[in-house]
Amino acid sequence: MYRRYLFILILIISISIGAGEVKEEYPYIIRADGEILYDHQEGILTAMENVSFIIDDLEINADRLMIFYREELILAEGKDLLFRVGEDLFRGKELEYNYKEGTGVIRGPATRLKDLSIAGKEIRLLETENYLLQEVELSPCILPEPHYSIKAREIIVYPGEKIQARNIWFYFAGKRFFYLPAYTMNYDAEKDKYDSVFPITDLGYSSKGGFFIQAAYPYEIGENFKGEIKGELNQEGGKYLEMDNFYSISPALGIRNQYIYEDSFDTAGKPVENNHIGAALLYNNSGLSFSTGIKKDYIKDEIIGELDGRYRRGRFTYGYYNEFKEEGLSKEAYSIDYRSRYPMQLIYRNGYSIDYLPYFQISSPNYHLAGININSSLGIGKVAHKGISSDRLRLDLNLARPLIRTEKLNIRADVGIQGNYYQADNNIRANYSYYKIAVNSSYQDKLTENLAYSAELNYEYSMDQGQAYIAADKLKTGESLRPSLGISFLQPEIYSAWHLNLNGRYELREKALEKLELKITREHDCFDYFISLDLIDRGIGVGINF
Repeated sequence: MYRRYLFILILIISISIGAGEVKEEYPYIIRADGEILYDHQEGILTAMENVSFIIDDLEINADRLMIFYREELILAEGKDLLFRVGEDLFRGKELEYNYKEGTGVIRGPATRLKDLSIAGKEIRLLETENYLLQEVELSPCILPEPHYSIKAREIIVYPGEKIQARNIWFYFAGKRFFYLPAYTMNYDAEKDKYDSVFPITDLGYSSKGGFFIQAAYPYEIGENFKGEIKGELNQEGGKYLEMDNFYSISPALGIRNQYIYEDSFDTAGKPVENNHIGAALLYNNSGLSFSTGIKKDYIKDEIIGELDGRYRRGRFTYGYYNEFKEEGLSKEAYSIDYRSRYPMQLIYRNGYSIDYLPYFQISSPNYHLAGININSSLGIGKVAHKGISSDRLRLDLNLARPLIRTEKLNIRADVGIQGNYYQADNNIRANYSYYKIAVNSSYQDKLTENLAYSAELNYEYSMDQGQAYIAADKLKTGESLRPSLGISFLQPEIYSAWHLNLNGRYELREKALEKLELKITREHDCFDYFISLDLIDRGIGVGINF
């Protein structure tokens, strides 16, 4: 063994210096349990049995590996061939790779990309660090037989950005479901995952609103055209449809068109209506972004023109917006933002539900003092709402401190304070203050290897005093307890469990139990379904989340 590893070291050095036959030097690390043969005349190195090859941030593990160092080409094969470049890991059966250009092909791939499983005919590694997959199946499921997936003729992966699929069929429970010519999955950096591979995101039934469905269809056709269709329907009568398309004329210039139809209810039960179509010309280059467009509002039967611009220079961002109707300028907004340790904003806007005429705000960074996290902001300027205007000085202060933090128990306290001082145009002076205290506690543990439980108890107390001269400043007050209890039965399959959750909310001032909900959820690999029971209003809900 000692002689074989010494031979490997000599071989590495001889390849690196290569008698002038290689234009560039590449330091290799090669290990193998079997023979390592080097044919200098042909420029071929062959290694067999549990071969490991490392160069820079590239690693290959294979049963057999050949290096054609004049062509800077690697051929590898194995039952469980592994190819790792940077943070990306691929498995397959055969590999052909040019380590100078960073291009190649992996045949018979079966691997993971973030939260997605990939299996197919081949993966092509492109010079742009993107991946081209042909005749491939893509699914968030981990089990060998995925619950749902897409099978596409071609998929292009832009790591950390998006996945483009073309000529695809959607499969559910192993059965072909429907076809789409193109489908795009965008990457969510905060969640560190790609969007769902299934257009239907939410499906279910509620005794209050009836059946409901939510869907989203993002797509890209060619290199210059992309868009998305989003929609929602429920039996109660709520409807929402949005179509948004963008065509790139050049890297700096594009055209966007949008259609929105909405006939639904907001969280307070008030009707919301929207029905308009619009188009805009967009420009974005060297820190300047600008758009000009026109919109037809079918509800109010009017034409609306818009000008919207942003210019970024150093730490400053300048904003501009104008909206025009038949009677002239209807909305206007101008702003200057300064990014620093103390972010500042100066804004003037008119024609909105809340106007700033103008208004200045400065925020503090997060401070940590004696274990307390502190952040605050100060605002001053003229504010108008529902025909009433006043100079206003506002101070916001938020404090947060963990009281107990262990592996199982977590208790945190939060305090929020808001103070408003008004000097109205008619010399009326008023003060309005709002205070909130919250204590949130949670505990989790396991009774057995497959049985876990969790409990939460959250308390919130809020009050205000004085008069909110600007009505929009007034906040809801109250005192409540929000308890919850959860039990999880873990199943043998990966990412599989039954969850039982009981959630409630008790208003202490009204002495009323406002919420008591029991929810049973079946988590099964890449999707879950549930049934929820409203024990106060005696309602029921069922649904599926993909």
